[in-house]
Amino acid sequence: MKGFGPFLTGVIVGGLAVFASLSYHFIRTNDGVELVPKQSPVFTETYVDARNFTPAQWAEHKSLVAAITRANKLEKIVGGQMGDQIGDQMHQAVQGFTEQFGNAPMNPQR
Repeated sequence: MKGFGPFLTGVIVGGLAVFASLSYHFIRTNDGVELVPKQSPVFTETYVDARNFTPAQWAEHKSLVAAITRANKLEKIVGGQMGDQIGDQMHQAVQGFTEQFGNAPMNPQR
């Protein structure tokens, strides 16, 4: 039973990794890594490097944008990376997306 301790440690670490990847988006930004809770338990978009995202790339990741919006981190993650004009465009697009799918309305701070 010499190998049971490392095996049990591996099972625990693996289980925690699966739980984290099903529960959170890990988003790399210019300021570091942000954790955003996922809206559904899927393995897609677990890690996203969003440091150089364009508005077109954000539009491809609608579930990620919805999760960021629901977590009230849109301004921190998206707004800090883009100019005010692009941020306003994203804000409008995300607001339309969230209204379409029935999420809570956003509170703009501008």
